[in-house]
Parts: sequence; C-alpha cells; structure tokens
Amino acid sequence: MSELKMVPFSKLTASDEINARAKSKEGIDELAASIAAKGLIQPLAVRAGDGGKFEVIDGRRRFMALQKLVKDGAMKRTEGVPVLERDDDDTEALETSLMANTVRLPMHPVDQHIVFDRLVSQGKSEAEIAARFGIGERIVKQHLALGRLAPSIRDAWKKDKISPDVAKAFARHGNVEVQEAICEKLRKDHGGYRFGVHQVTHALSDQRIALAACFPIKVIGLDAYLAAGGKISDDLFDDQKYVDDVPLAQKLVDDKAAAKCAELLADGWAFAMPESEVQQKFGYGWESWDNVKDMPPDDPFDIAAAFDPSIWSADEKAASGCIVEILSSGEFHVNAGMISPAGCAQKALDAYESDDEDGEDFGGDDDAPSAAAEANDDESDGAGISATLMRTLTETLTLVASATMQRQPDLALRAAVTSLVCRGGFTGNPVKLSANGWPEHARPLSAAQIAKFSDTFAAFSAATNEDLLRNLACLVADALDLRSFGSAAPNANDKALIAALDGAIFTAEARRYFNASDYFTRIKKALVLDAIDEMREGGFGDGIAPEDVLAGMKKSELASAAADLAIKCGWLPPELRHPSYALGAVKIAVAAE
Repeated sequence: MSELKMVPFSKLTASDEINARAKSKEGIDELAASIAAKGLIQPLAVRAGDGGKFEVIDGRRRFMALQKLVKDGAMKRTEGVPVLERDDDDTEALETSLMANTVRLPMHPVDQHIVFDRLVSQGKSEAEIAARFGIGERIVKQHLALGRLAPSIRDAWKKDKISPDVAKAFARHGNVEVQEAICEKLRKDHGGYRFGVHQVTHALSDQRIALAACFPIKVIGLDAYLAAGGKISDDLFDDQKYVDDVPLAQKLVDDKAAAKCAELLADGWAFAMPESEVQQKFGYGWESWDNVKDMPPDDPFDIAAAFDPSIWSADEKAASGCIVEILSSGEFHVNAGMISPAGCAQKALDAYESDDEDGEDFGGDDDAPSAAAEANDDESDGAGISATLMRTLTETLTLVASATMQRQPDLALRAAVTSLVCRGGFTGNPVKLSANGWPEHARPLSAAQIAKFSDTFAAFSAATNEDLLRNLACLVADALDLRSFGSAAPNANDKALIAALDGAIFTAEARRYFNASDYFTRIKKALVLDAIDEMREGGFGDGIAPEDVLAGMKKSELASAAADLAIKCGWLPPELRHPSYALGAVKIAVAAE
C-alpha cells in the first residue's frame, strides 16, 4: 500500500542501490525550471530509512532537480515535498524503480513540439516558455518550428518513415504548403520516403538558400535585394544566414540583365538576349554560333575593347547581336557580334547563291568533305558532309546522350567503371571522368559543389544508394564528350555507348536538340534530296513537291522544305540516330504529343 504525505526535502535521500536509473545530470536544469514554474506534478515514491530519513525509490531525476533548486536558493531545505510512501525491501524497491522506468511510455518528440505550439496559441511568449522550462529562446523556436511542420510530415516522422534530421530540414522553410509540395514530389520521385536531408535541402533551395551560396545576391548585391523587400533570416538549426525569397533575387538579376539588353539595343545591335533565354531556345549550342567578324581583343572577356567604336561599325551591329552572360564573379560579360544559327544559314546562302541560280551543289571550302572523311569511309556514316558540320552534329550528339544518360543511373555506373578500367592510354573513351568532358557544356557549379568537401561529404551521409546513383548519372552525363573535330562520324566506342542508351529517350532528346534548318542549309543538295526521299519512303511525303520540282528548286527553298518536313515527322540525320530509330515509331510519338 502507498500513503501520500508531505516530507521536508532535507529528509530525502536517493541511493544507487535501489534506483534502476543511472545518475545523470542531463536535462536536470530544464526539469528544475519546470518544477519551479509549476511545482512537482508527480509525487516521489519513497520508503522509510534510517534516522527518520526517506529513500527515493522512483523519481531520482525529480529529486536531483529539487536538489538543484535548493542549491540555487529557489527552494528551502525545510520545504515539504509530496511523496508516496511504500513498504518495500531492497529487492522490491529496485523492482519498483525498474518498472517505473521501463513501463512508462515516453512522449514522442513530435507531440512535445506540438505542445509548445499550443502554449504559444494560448498566449505564452517564447521568452515565458523558455523561462518556465529552463531552456534558451532559440531552443523554443526550434520546438515551435518542428511543431508547425506540415501534418503529413509530422505523421511520417511519428511513424519513423523519415528521420528527425529530415524533419528539421523541412522545418527550415516556414510555409506548410511548400513543405507539403516538396515532400510529395520527393516521395513520388523516390518511390516513397527513401530520401535524405540532402534531397530536401536541394529541393528547398529554389525557395530559400544560404546567403553565402546565393549566386543572384552576388550579381545584384545584398542592399538591392533588401531594398526590393527581400528578407534575410537566421536558421534555427545552424549558424548560417538565409535568403528567404530566392525568386525575388532571381527576378532582380533578370531585370538587371534586361536593362543591359535594352542598353545594347539602343546602341544599334540587332538583338540582345540574356544567356539564360538563349539556352532555353538553343541549349548550350549557342556558344558555337558564328561572329560577325573575328574578335580583335586577345582576351575575349575584355569588354571595353569589344565595344570600342573603331571595332564595331553600325552595319555590323545591325547585322548581329549580343548575348549577356553572368560570370562567376557576379559581373556581366557581353558576347558581342553574335550571329544566330538561322543568321549563319542565311549568311551562307547569301555567300553562295548569287552565282548559283541553276540549283547545283552548294557549300564553300569549309563545308566540303575533308580528306580524312574520304579516307575513313568505313568509319563514317556521314560521308559527304563537312568537318564543321560533323562537329556541330557530334556536339548535338553529346547533348542528346548526356540528357539520356541522366535517366539511366545503372548505365551511368557501368560507363563510369568501364572508363576507369580503360583509362590507360588512348582508347577513344567517350566518358571523361573529370565530369567535364565538354567544358563549354558543363553546368554551373551548385552551392554544394562549391562548399567544403567535408560539408558535402556529411550531407551525402544520409543519401541512399538510389540517391547516389542518381547523382552519379548526372556527373557521368557531364563527363560525356562525343564531339568530332574532323568529318568522321561517331566511332565504334561512341556507337557502343549510344546503343546501350534508352532508344525512346535518346530519340526524343535528339529531336529536341536537332537544328534542322541549320543542317539542311549546310549539306549538299544531293544529300537534301536523299533525306526527302527517305522521309517520303517512310510515309511522310504528303504535300511535298514531286522529285523533278524539288530538283529544280533554289537551294534556300529546298533546305527550308526539307527542314519543315523533318521537324514534322521527326527525321534525324544518321549521326544522331539510335539503333532503334525508325520514322514510323517517331510518327506515333509525334501523334501522342
């Protein structure tokens, strides 16, 4: 039987012999603050000892918290403490202590955090809560952030579907709707809750990013961002400052680039576009566009020299444009005198058409098959096209293979291992494991890649094998380099890799990257007619002129007709074809769109 009574604190003792819980000071300060604020909610279990003393059987941590209050002067030694007296011997006392500490169901952290949030809703300030529980206000803020997680995320945490660290990663963003949307997307992408802190942090980076890693802030400056209404906040779980409105910062960058473009247009240039806009339309291939003339400055980034009035005439400005690029330093660089692929094609036609109205083959010396092509007919599927066009096609081929590789992590792993095995000597390896196979195609470094190795390594510690494979696929995709600087078509190594890629994905990406207008303008007329015949034989000749009419057409008209038909039916040149390529299959895919 137990009897409830009040006993002066000075009469209480707590020995190791009859207490199952080991002595520890962890959490005692917080417990003492709680008792000081609310009193002792649960009485201590005791038994009578020698000399009028009472030995604590259950409640050793509460006893230690009371002991701290006495030591700090917040409580008198003579003050009464509620206890339940039991008549237990040593064995029974130890059993009682053990049962009290093992049968008791601990409160889940999620429920604790929710209670903190309820206290705030009932009018308690963060400072009051901190004082009552003997913790810092920052800790209270962390509790509140975790208590305000999206319900689905809280539920996943309670059911151990996600770890506490993943929950904290979500809590870094205060918008519950954003948390829900990101969690649902990651859950679908990873086939459940098999994602870690790194994936959550990366997914939320479009909304909120560390100030030190925010590239737009480098471009516009922190003052401009703050003046536009942007906010910077401290993180609850680390010591970094964060940019809360990344879209606003990016908009300010876009506005600055647009202002620079407007300035260039006013100066007489035919067009001026930000690099991001050009990439959306043409991919990274814009970097191989022609220039209206050779750039005199030795340093291509010498902006002042590039805009020297003595270098650019009014006619040259009117015939070309500028692409505004943002450097890693955050400064703008203007690529001046650029001619788009369509403009290059027209330039080529203007150069050769005046003396060739009878429809003969066209193409200058640079577009003639090289001696290497004639000597390597057995290796080339593209005999009859120029070395410069072959380079363009193989650049496109690299982009297509890279985009396909990213979606085949298992193949990326196999390609990476093969590349390492074959790294000795020259083997025509298509995978360069610097993850920078084609430097101009390399994507800008992310904040994670700029960070210290130790930080990034720690971030990846929670990644699953599936996550690592997906990252590897992107890195191996960046390592691809299938470009040819002669007129030889893709070699046997390139073909082996392409054949292993998913044919449907590869063909779809090839159709997206292939510039039909540029291609047909630059090849010989006989090849244009051959391509049209192939498309006609594939069942796509409706509306196309008869062969004799096509043969008598001007080059520009024939190239335009072939390009339109190729885009309509998804025709691709041999250099960009997967072994599974078939016009009939492409037709079905086009219809489905």
